[in-house]
Amino acid sequence: MSADGGPVSCATGLPLEELLQIANQATVETISAQQYATLTRWIHWSARVREALQSKDASINRLRRIAFGATTEKTRAVLGQDKSNSVESQEDGVIDTDATGKKGAPCKAKRRGHGRHCAAAYTGAPRVKIPHPRLKHADRCPACNSGKVRLQKPVTHIHLHAAAPVQGKVIECERLRCDLCGEMFVAPRPPEARKKYDESVPAMVAIQTYRMGVPLNASAQLQGICGIPLPAGTQYGLAASAARTIEPVVKELIRRAANAPQVFNDDTTKTILKLTPQQRVALLGADAVHRTGGYTTGIVAQTEDAHQIALFFTGPRHAGENLTEVLKQRSPGLPPPLQM
Repeated sequence: MSADGGPVSCATGLPLEELLQIANQATVETISAQQYATLTRWIHWSARVREALQSKDASINRLRRIAFGATTEKTRAVLGQDKSNSVESQEDGVIDTDATGKKGAPCKAKRRGHGRHCAAAYTGAPRVKIPHPRLKHADRCPACNSGKVRLQKPVTHIHLHAAAPVQGKVIECERLRCDLCGEMFVAPRPPEARKKYDESVPAMVAIQTYRMGVPLNASAQLQGICGIPLPAGTQYGLAASAARTIEPVVKELIRRAANAPQVFNDDTTKTILKLTPQQRVALLGADAVHRTGGYTTGIVAQTEDAHQIALFFTGPRHAGENLTEVLKQRSPGLPPPLQM
């Protein structure tokens, strides 16, 4: 019977029962017993293939097993227990789901003892090579005492440990003093000791604060707990100093966003801790007296090459005014953009 309850037919379109009846009517003089067995096996095989193709749970692995047989000697393969048809995996007790999350779809069972990411994904982790304590390449094999051992792909282990986002070290340069003349002799400092903050420090502070949304005070508390103090004011100064170095990049992004065919913009209130009257006048002119609110405007520009540029402006201007300032840099020959 087929999956829908009807009679199974092979590739010729005839029902399976009719094909078997024709084969039974064949006399021994017409075909040999071996040929008769081959014919009946082919009829049953073609019927199974057609049934599998008509089934909703048909898979390439199931058709491969029908055509070429099982490649292992597991119980479910020998006894014909097709795992692709079972709703619940007998190996790990996990209900199979498809890409849409619906139950009952066949899926490959995940191997146990393996993490989500392989060792190659840990690009930021230093790699430590551990040599064999007694053997090296081309040494005599201690097991057979005849062959030579050759280097193979290493066995990899992953070890993770927690640390503060900004790390540091205290460098102590040895100092000696002559007990007769009083002359001091100090060991030369290494290159990394010539400045306190590495270039990666302001980059990490900027990522934490403006990409991950971690407040400066919370980041300072975490640094203090880990024993590497980094006050919030120091973090802001480092990020502001680094921002000035990439200001030309920001200006170029604003110019490209202004020439985009489609822009999205919206406002959200943002408390401004410090904005002097002079800064308000510089931003708003005569309207600074009547404007006391603060806004953060997000502008996302969809470029012609399917790239997105996200711009953020925090200040007394609202979304319409910030978008107007961006569109002032739009090329005169371009049509108005689609604004949403």
